[in-house]
Amino acid sequence: MSDLTPEIKKVVEEKLIDTPPDVKDLFPTVLKQKNLSWITFRDENYIILSFLEGIEKDRIKRFTSNNYHPFPGLVVTEKTEQSAFHFENSFNIYLKGNKVRNAYSLSLGPDSTITLEDHHQTIKVKEFGNEIDYKISLAFIISFGEEIKEYNFSQYLKEIVSYSINQWRESYDH
Repeated sequence: MSDLTPEIKKVVEEKLIDTPPDVKDLFPTVLKQKNLSWITFRDENYIILSFLEGIEKDRIKRFTSNNYHPFPGLVVTEKTEQSAFHFENSFNIYLKGNKVRNAYSLSLGPDSTITLEDHHQTIKVKEFGNEIDYKISLAFIISFGEEIKEYNFSQYLKEIVSYSINQWRESYDH
């Protein structure tokens, strides 16, 4: 697996940081922070770019320092697990304000791009022995497959970010 951090940073700067003030006004609160904070998580099937607020940063730091997935219950790649949504060969999916309890949020097949905004996840985690509840303020999730590869990943990240900006613009106009 290649390190995609430079491409991700370039897209974040180009599409979300170095944007005109009138466009930034459309952005969710998490993107309006003075010190924008994000994390990327990657495995062989997908990558998550998540923008963080204070409490989310603390939770993720705690989880990753114990070698736990930073977003337990969010994504499963096996179709046999119960999930709220299944995506495969699906582009520019925008999910906002969902709450998922006791199931995976996403069953993620290949070649998909998804935006999650204001997403709440509650799931029982064996390692913790109890339920955990967390929020994702904003995340872009991209799965690799026949079409989306490491070499063209940034093109799809730009596309899903641009699509999300258009969604924010449309909701702002209404």
